[in-house]
Order: sequence, then C-alpha cells, then structure tokens
Amino acid sequence: MARVLVLGGTGFIGRFVVARLYGAGHEIVVFRRGTPAELPRGVRQLSGDRRHLAAHAAELRGVAPEVVIDMIASSGASARDLVDVFRGVARRSVVVSSMDVYRATA
Repeated sequence: MARVLVLGGTGFIGRFVVARLYGAGHEIVVFRRGTPAELPRGVRQLSGDRRHLAAHAAELRGVAPEVVIDMIASSGASARDLVDVFRGVARRSVVVSSMDVYRATA
C-alpha cells in the first residue's frame, strides 16, 4: 500500500477519492483549508492554502508521499508549483480536473 497525499481531499469529488483509497488500505494525508473535515478515522489532515503551496513545502515534503493527488490544480502555475514542491519526493503526481475548467476557457 502507498502513502498518498491528497490536495483538496474534502470537496465534492476529493472526499470520495479519499474514502475509496483509505478503504483500499492506503495511508492517506489530506491537505485542506478551513476547519477539519469529516473523513474516515485514521486519515491525517494538514491545514493550508493550495494557492501558497510553496509556503507549506517543508511540511508537505515531510509527509514523504509516494503519490500526490491534486484535486484543485487550476492553472499552469499551480501545476509548476506542484512539481517544484514534490520533485525528488513523490514517485507520481495525479492532477484531477473537471470539464468546467475547460468550458470556462473555451
């Protein structure tokens, strides 16, 4: 099983991704803003703002994730931030988006 860090794991889609991965036996850490969310018992939560990912780099790298799933990447700059923060740490990054992003930008 893998240690997975989910950025934005408490929203509309993220909470289902977290529950499914946790149910499959993976170790899950969620990076979210705001107050702690109701997630499966045993899911660790870190608080911070995805828009300032580099400011949380040391704490996030300390999680030592094998996989990072980004549920809220919204631009090329946010994708670059993700790569910069987790280069040499995570073996794989997965970026999830929605059709709304592409519809909004034609």
